Amino acid sequence: MEPRSEQREPNNCRPGGPSTLVRASSPSSTGNALVELGDAAWLSQGLVVAGVRADSSGSEAMVVFWDGQHSHREIFLGEVYGSTELPTLAARGLSTFVAVSDNEASSAKMSLLRIDEAGAAAEISRGLELSVVRDDFTAARIGLPSQGERGFLIWDDFEQQRARSVVRLLPFSLSSLDAAGPPRVLSPSEKDATQPRIVTRPGGFYALWLSAQLAGAAASRSNLGAQIAVTMLSESGQAIAAPLLASEPHDHVFSYDAQLFSGQLLVAFRAADPQAGWAEGPLKLALVGADGSVSSAQVTGDRPGPGAPQLLCDAQERCLLAARGDDDQLLLCEVGPHLSCQLADEPALRQHVPLAYAGQRLRAMSPDRLDWRLAAFDCRSAARETSP
Repeated sequence: MEPRSEQREPNNCRPGGPSTLVRASSPSSTGNALVELGDAAWLSQGLVVAGVRADSSGSEAMVVFWDGQHSHREIFLGEVYGSTELPTLAARGLSTFVAVSDNEASSAKMSLLRIDEAGAAAEISRGLELSVVRDDFTAARIGLPSQGERGFLIWDDFEQQRARSVVRLLPFSLSSLDAAGPPRVLSPSEKDATQPRIVTRPGGFYALWLSAQLAGAAASRSNLGAQIAVTMLSESGQAIAAPLLASEPHDHVFSYDAQLFSGQLLVAFRAADPQAGWAEGPLKLALVGADGSVSSAQVTGDRPGPGAPQLLCDAQERCLLAARGDDDQLLLCEVGPHLSCQLADEPALRQHVPLAYAGQRLRAMSPDRLDWRLAAFDCRSAARETSP
């Protein structure tokens, strides 16, 4: 019998519950106000989203807790001065860990905080602060273990003596938020490394970054010609094997996203096409197994426009791939067997930005003048089996 393949129709998303409005202005705002939201994670009691609110008096890092109903709660974490990076976060149980990046007059720094939910109250604990050499570093990402009390911060920095970008990893205590050891360089000495991520896996982590040949200090900040390097880490943060490549040598990756999928690392990426004047090429998916195997496939369906891909995966081993179309409309597909994924326009989500996905429920945000509206959608993909 011939093997059967599965083709997936558009996800047919539709509004699936209440929404809430995160306003740019607050009672204490002065002048024109603006709010930006970005990184999101599931908590046991809802969704948490990181962001920054700015007005004429300055900018302040914040998180928004939303239980999925008509209201939400905002918690402010302190002033930020010159950072262009939004805070990043990770959550476990009732605790949210937040990394805040900031640029001051003489240096760049990042700080780690924890927000513990206790009924209607929230307790903020402040932890380690780190100085960073480069002033345009990528915002630090947080890796939390599925069990245990040691987390990790990962970020890129610049080594002036060698004129190269490196990826650094720092262990920290989940309880005290203090460093649990010195930061160390993960990336190979002969490579330039930027845009790191860390993904929790059973028994440890995946660390990945964009890796390029060293070509002097000026070229080290360019991602043209970069590949996606992946290394497996133990629960203690030790590399289990040398980095492997999740992309092909001709891919020239410049943006990517990564999530855990069936115990393996799923990577979505965009690559430049040197044959077309470095124009953006097609979207691709790669799956990195625990044994070091790598499989890949090209995403089909509607052609995405400029911009980075986004993966949204849940604990039930379902993953959505999101991208923007040429008219800035949202394109979605569910990742199927053998990395099959056919992007299609979702009219109900046309101007929305996805935040998180679980159990066929998608949380997304959309601009409402200077504000942001958080909303829930039901995304039930229809699948049909066909014989080739």
